[in-house]
Amino acid sequence: MAGNMLLLIKNLLDEEFVSINTDIEVEGVTYSISIGNIPVNVEVLLTEKGKQFIDEWIKANEGLTY
Repeated sequence: MAGNMLLLIKNLLDEEFVSINTDIEVEGVTYSISIGNIPVNVEVLLTEKGKQFIDEWIKANEGLTY
């Protein structure tokens, strides 16, 4: 995901459901590339809080009978 696309996940970042990593490792080499201080490659990681949210959402959805 390009760094300028972070606006799409801003709410997830603000709520700490995801985190980002701008240092991407490929075959043992770490890359951190930016253009005009905007990271080009960004790894989005689901946090423990995000995992808990998804688990609770799934459990709540299982109770629906529509």
